[in-house]
Amino acid sequence: MNKRNWNILCAVMTALSLIATVLALVLGGCSSCVETAAGSCVPMKCHWTFQAVILFELLAAVAAGLGFTTPGKHGRVVCALMAALASACTLIAFYTPLMGLCAAEGMACRQHALVVSAFVAAVIVCAIIGLVRSDPAKAARPKKEL
Repeated sequence: MNKRNWNILCAVMTALSLIATVLALVLGGCSSCVETAAGSCVPMKCHWTFQAVILFELLAAVAAGLGFTTPGKHGRVVCALMAALASACTLIAFYTPLMGLCAAEGMACRQHALVVSAFVAAVIVCAIIGLVRSDPAKAARPKKEL
């Protein structure tokens, strides 16, 4: 992949990661809280999941943004891999019992997670394309005329 195409791919990954970050920040988890036995109110589990997602997607945006400064194959691989891993951690936070969302199916956090996950999946796809096509030496070169 040549430098121009790589920069476009990095810009798309950075933009998608930042959109996912803003959506996670704006939409967030459920707004209600859980009342403890002591009478205090603590945020629901999905609130903390969305806070972690914000950090993961900021890390993915930074990793994708660093792709603009990497000239060689190894730097491109590291940037694409970091963006893919950070975005994969987002999906793991949403859909595994490690962090998870609220148990009820009709909760707002479930729909919000689907919206954020669509952008995260697009980041992962772009990062995989970046991993596969990371070698600048294999870029199509103009043919020389004889």
